[in-house]
This record gives sequence, structure tokens and C-alpha cells, in this order.
Amino acid sequence: MLTTARRVLTAAVFEQRNDVANDVEATALERLLNIIIIIKCFWSDAFPTKNRHKTLRDKITTRMGAIITKRRKRLLVLVGAIFGLYYYTSENFERRNAAAPVHQQHHRRRGENHHQLRGGNFAHFFGRSNSNLSFREKQLTHLLGVENEWQPGFSFVGTGNAEERGRFLNMSKDDGDGTYDGIGIGLGGETNAGAHNPAHENSDKTFGVKSIGVFHVFRKPPWGGGNQFLMALVKEFRRRKIKVVENAIVPGVKIYMANAVTFKVDPFREAFLKSGKKLKLVHRLDGPYYSARYNKDPRKEANLPYRAREDDRVYWINNEFACASIFQSKWSYDMNKMLGYDPKGYLQIVNNAVDDTIFHNRGRQPFSRLRKTKIMASSWSSGERKGFKTFKWLDDNLDFTKYEFFFSGNVPDGMEFKNIKTLPPVTSEKLAPMLREHDIFLAASYLEPCSNALVEALASGMPTVYQSGSGHAELVKAGGRSYRRPEEIPAMLDEVVLRFEEYQNNIRVTTVSEAADGYLQVYAACLS
Repeated sequence: MLTTARRVLTAAVFEQRNDVANDVEATALERLLNIIIIIKCFWSDAFPTKNRHKTLRDKITTRMGAIITKRRKRLLVLVGAIFGLYYYTSENFERRNAAAPVHQQHHRRRGENHHQLRGGNFAHFFGRSNSNLSFREKQLTHLLGVENEWQPGFSFVGTGNAEERGRFLNMSKDDGDGTYDGIGIGLGGETNAGAHNPAHENSDKTFGVKSIGVFHVFRKPPWGGGNQFLMALVKEFRRRKIKVVENAIVPGVKIYMANAVTFKVDPFREAFLKSGKKLKLVHRLDGPYYSARYNKDPRKEANLPYRAREDDRVYWINNEFACASIFQSKWSYDMNKMLGYDPKGYLQIVNNAVDDTIFHNRGRQPFSRLRKTKIMASSWSSGERKGFKTFKWLDDNLDFTKYEFFFSGNVPDGMEFKNIKTLPPVTSEKLAPMLREHDIFLAASYLEPCSNALVEALASGMPTVYQSGSGHAELVKAGGRSYRRPEEIPAMLDEVVLRFEEYQNNIRVTTVSEAADGYLQVYAACLS
């Protein structure tokens, strides 16, 4: 625009000079008129008229308004979708479904219409129930999508008839309050589980298994009990010269083990299908999440339609891939069965074990009734199920002229003790000597499938007073006493002190060598 004006101005100036040269008598009025024409041409070209400027501005305003309106609509749709997802996956939605008429209620059992049961994954990442998990752990457990729905899987292999399978399920020793311990503990502390297992020498057997894959994100201790057990198990496998591959699908490795839902399903499914379904998965199960995460007791609430989404995921995976299912305790198996879940493949129950080079009873401090009896408890988790209300009651009511109480682990925010001494979580190497310096272990957690903290204490030679109604009874056997209410604990402690040597001699735990034998036998059965 400016270039055009300059050209016009230059031409006019040259023309004016020629006119002056050719016609010296040109009047000043004519020269002024030429200059005005040149200025007008330049001005109109450089600056559009008022009407033209206004039209362009109106166009810009209209266009921006349309863009803003469209973005507002998209934002409203997004906010509505987020709210819908949150509401659909919230406890209120589940409670509303639970309040529906009986004929509209759908029990969340394997093989039913899971599209009516699944509540989406928004709450999995942002809800309160998983607030204790890191984002990586949420990713590892976020396995559901349309492509991950339940599919018909393996038929039951091995001991498959109802009579034989019934031996895994104790259909309750109800003691009058709607609870039982799984293997049944009488008031005197005796067990009906039979004689203790004989002593087990370290084994070097591989049962023909040369390599296995393990799906688990190993954490540096201190960490949870499952992490501790799998570290000890993998260490034992490698001691037996078995190749162990972690979190990868490798050519030549035909059998893999995974914990519940904490592995990536899609890559395994892809490799599984490419292999012609020749890859084998041994599914290590515990829980149920219904109890472990949501504090619900299947013995009292299994008739309700609510089921944990995590448990549904576990059994969709189990039915699609599993050639065998290993439970950590019979109590855990019982609770899963009560919720209507049906594990596939070979069934085996193998209690957790600990690294016996760390947790052992060698060099224990001798017990004496001439000093205060030393009680200890430990827990990595600070969740409600770990018995902190019981600890608080003991802090206010236990006779601390007779007892000392020490707790190692995470404590809920805001909880303080007057008499109980606390220490943050420590590594296994630091925890083991502390256990050997104390006398009695208190297992106050409830709805617990197989407490690794309890196994560590028993392996260290500590008689135990434990909360009844979970997997503790299978581990303690005749090595301690159970209680139902905190008020019973002081009497149970006095009883264990009186018969300390007897209870200590009755302790019998599963060794890591025994656990490895149990797992390897299952692997061999799957590969045969």
C-alpha cells in the first residue's frame, strides 16, 4: 500500500517538474491542486474509510464470539462427563443400587452381565479408596476396558469334582456371632487343623522347572508384606538355579506368575494369543479386596449385591488366563468363595514365608517373668484394618507396670500414644533383631488373609495374641491365643506369659523352602 503511494507521489513530482520546465508560466493554484490530489490518493490508500474499518471489526468480533461459544459448549460437556463418571463410580451410586428392589438387584458374580456391574475407572484414579497408591500403582491396577471383559477361560483342571473341591472350603465353624477363623479355633486356643507339619529341610528340587516370569514391581524395603514374600521367593528360586525374569515376556519362558491385578494384561494377552495359548499364568490370589480395601466382611455381608471392582477384575483375568490359582491362606479362599468367585485351574494354598536368613529365632533374648514382658506389633500400612483402635484402647487400659509395648511402622495421621513407644518403618535387617528382643507379638489386624508381619514374628520365636476372624489362626496354630474384643487382651497376655515356653514350642511356620516347593509343584503341573 505504501509502495503504491510512493510510486504515485514520485510520478506526480516528476510530472510537476516537467510541467514547470515546459510551462514556466503555470500558476501557483494549479501546482497546489496537483499536490492536494496526490495527498488525497495517498491518504485514501493508506487509511480505509470508516465504514470499511467497521465492517472488518464486526467480522472479527463475530468470528471470535463463535469460537468462544463453541469452546464454552465443549467445556460444559466435559464438566458434565466428569461429574457423571464421578457419580457413576461413587459409593452413593452403589448404595442407591443396593437399595433397589430385590428383583432388580444383580449379584456381582462371575459370568453375569458385567456391563451392569462395572462402574468405570475415574474413581480408580481420583477416588478416596486409592488415595494411598502412587500414580504408577494406580496405572498397574487400572486394567479394565471393553477389551478386558470376562471371557470363557480354562476349565477346572485336576481335582475338579465338587467333593474334592469341598476339601478346600470350610463351610464355617460359627461360634455364635456370625464369624469364624477358617480352620476353627476353640475357646481354649486348640486348633482342629491337625498335627503340625514336620520339620522341612532346605530343598534344591526344581520339579523340572527351568525358568519362570514374575510380574511384580519390586520395592526396596521397608514395604508391604506381599513385596517381602515375593523377594524371598525369587531369592529362593535363584538359589536353586532357576532363571527368573521380572516384568517381561521373554522367548523361551513359558510360565508366568502374577499377583491379582497388579500387572499389565494387554501385553500378556497379545503374547498369549501369538503363542497359540501356550503361555501359562499361575495366578497368586489373596484378599478379597472386598475385605482388604473396603473393610467388608463376606461372612456378614456376602448377601448384599455390592462387590469390589478389583475383585471382579481379578476373576476376569483368572478365567481368561490362569492355569492354576494359589491362595495365601484357606481363609482367603473361603472368603472369595463366599462372594461367589470361582478360581480356575489347579488350586493350591501356600502360606507366605519369610527370608530365614534374616528372620529366625537364633540368639533370642531369654524370656524372664522377673522383668516387664515386652510386647511388640508392626505394620507397614496405617490403614484402619491394622488394629489401631485396639492399640489406642491398650494405650489407655493396659497395665504398663507389667508390660512394655513397642510398635514399628506407619501410624495414622493425628494418632498419638501416651505409653506405647513407636518407631517409623525400618528395613527387614533392622526389624528382625528387634523382634528377637521382644517376647510376645500382638496381631491386632482383622480381615487379614496372610499377615507377613505375623509370619516374621513367629519365625523369630514370638508367641502371639491375635484378633480372631481372619487368616491369623492358620499361621499361629497352637503358638498363641486369640481374642474377639480388646477387653479380652490383658487376660490373653497373662495366659501367654504363664505358659510362655509351651506356646513358643508350638510355633510352626511355613519356611521359604516349603513355599518354593509348593509353587514349583504348581508350575510343573501347568507345564505337564
